Amino acid sequence: MKRIIGLTTAALMGASMMVAPALAQTGDGASDRNVPAPGMSESAPTAPGTGGTDTMNDGAASTMPDVDTNTTAAIAPTFDGALTAIDGNSTSAKSIETMTEVSTVNIIKIDELEGADAAAVESAVSQNEEGVSELRSAIEANTALSGQLEADGVEASSVVAAQVEADGAVTIYVM
Repeated sequence: MKRIIGLTTAALMGASMMVAPALAQTGDGASDRNVPAPGMSESAPTAPGTGGTDTMNDGAASTMPDVDTNTTAAIAPTFDGALTAIDGNSTSAKSIETMTEVSTVNIIKIDELEGADAAAVESAVSQNEEGVSELRSAIEANTALSGQLEADGVEASSVVAAQVEADGAVTIYVM
């Protein structure tokens, strides 16, 4: 029982460390300043460089204080992530088949990832030949994605894995 409580406490503390930056107040140093939540009518300064307001789903314009909307936080791809993506190719292929728009295409050369192991990639690809084949066919059939890959000089035959994000971004792993 003590072990369960200890593990639960550790998990909650770890989760709170990830959420804390999102809850931290940022701004111009006025600690007593109340910043309205997005969608509220009181205006607050907009993010540096954005020069405008954010429109919420209900169509009402609101300001987003101290948020840089011109950049996106991304997690750097890893070799283990590439191997995981190879295992999930059938799922990615199904997602790509249904996509009509691709917001962003990130092309990752597996051999340039830290800890890359060509033998491990070849093994993963051979164990998932059917998924890799499905993925390549889905990419070739999707004109939006295949057009972007062609513009970047990437052939579908060099693709060994893909990951599709909820926002329509696609990460393509090539050999």
